[in-house]
Amino acid sequence: MYQLSESYEPRDTETVNEPIIPEQGCSSVIHYLSSRILFVLLFRNLFSWMFLSSYL
Repeated sequence: MYQLSESYEPRDTETVNEPIIPEQGCSSVIHYLSSRILFVLLFRNLFSWMFLSSYL
């Protein structure tokens, strides 16, 4: 565990500025997009419920 962390230290310092890791770029992008879509859907549902409750 410690050997792996030591060997990955320089790569971590480089990826601090870039959150997306080249090795796991596709998975991270898909996760980011899915989370964004989920948040948008949740906010739309909340706003729709607010408008419906205000009109009713």
